[in-house]
Amino acid sequence: QLLNKSEIVRPGFVRVCFHYAMTRQERESILRAIEFVAEYGWCFMPLYTFKIESGEWVHRRLAARGRPDRRWLGRISYQSGSMVYPKSEGGDGEGDAKSTLPREGSAPMMEELLAEAHRVVESLKEK
Repeated sequence: QLLNKSEIVRPGFVRVCFHYAMTRQERESILRAIEFVAEYGWCFMPLYTFKIESGEWVHRRLAARGRPDRRWLGRISYQSGSMVYPKSEGGDGEGDAKSTLPREGSAPMMEELLAEAHRVVESLKEK
């Protein structure tokens, strides 16, 4: 598969860096999230479709609506003192609200999100 340039099965690598100002709780939350993806990431595959022409995995609900916009990390701003992701252009409003994450004390939110991810995996196992 790798020799025929099939993007669906290519191996991937990632580097994880921790900012010196991160708390121990924040670092541990990130490590738990990485462990979660390593153990349960495959459970989410049925929720996505693979676009052969671009090599992208797209959530089936978004693919069914033909939603063309992509989200880019370069659009994130910290000018207000918090992380702000602007409303996407041409979106339908779902998931497009201005989102912010607190600069300080994000570990409890990260733990809440990880708990939600575990609930999603359990609901997928029931199907």
